[in-house]
Amino acid sequence: MSKKYALVTGASEGIGYEFCKVFASKGYNLILVARNAEKLQIVAEALTLGYQIECKALPCDLAEANAAQSIFTQVQSLNLEVEILVNNAGLLFNGYFKDIDLVRQEQLLHCNIVA
Repeated sequence: MSKKYALVTGASEGIGYEFCKVFASKGYNLILVARNAEKLQIVAEALTLGYQIECKALPCDLAEANAAQSIFTQVQSLNLEVEILVNNAGLLFNGYFKDIDLVRQEQLLHCNIVA
């Protein structure tokens, strides 16, 4: 089995999931990151079976403080080396800036910029 790993955030659906399928088809093992642990596990199992690769599911909300550090620490503890990073996760809140709660704006900034 290949030792190459790609880490994809927002991996449980949409563009992130499509990136996962492309990397899996090229023989990359995957480190999957998304908020929903149950959905992430389903995706990990489907990719493992469909492409005969190894998937590590790391549930994490990148809008939370220290999320990126938590992922880094988990990857290190698994003794994995990330060859490719796809920083795909992101938040979007529709509406006027003045109408969006400050906590939600801070979460958006943390996910989209800090993490």
